[in-house]
Amino acid sequence: MPTSCPSPLSAIRVPPTKRPALFEAFAQAHGVDLAAAYGVWPPPHLLVAPQQVWSFEYQGRTSVGWGALTAEPSEQAAWISVGIWPDWARCGVRHAIRNQLVAFAQRDGVSQVRIGVLLTNGPHLQRCLAESAAGGAWRHAGMMWWPAPGSAIFTQVLA
Repeated sequence: MPTSCPSPLSAIRVPPTKRPALFEAFAQAHGVDLAAAYGVWPPPHLLVAPQQVWSFEYQGRTSVGWGALTAEPSEQAAWISVGIWPDWARCGVRHAIRNQLVAFAQRDGVSQVRIGVLLTNGPHLQRCLAESAAGGAWRHAGMMWWPAPGSAIFTQVLA
């Protein structure tokens, strides 16, 4: 397992027809029920257009994760979703993928990006809260209690 994020990562757009296979392989690699982390697996809204989904690769051959942007139709905002392959966890890949997704959102004219972390995803929630408290780019914006189990919302305002 790498100890730091490799740079740069290549982003390969995943068409809707190939997304079920990507998400199935991701679930098999993790070997656990991903509903605790994502609410429902696979995320049904990411299986169809117009959501934008990418596979992120290192040196054009090693898949390290996936990322998605979902537009917020009522405002100039987008939700970011990220998944990291187990062999690449805890080495900074999440930040690298989020940074690329933020750049894609800015290119599309989005003024704010958001992530929601389910309360059932305790370790990730604690990491995000600590990063926010330490002055990271993502700010804790509050809680959403419905649908259960609820989520912590983090935002980043784009320049």
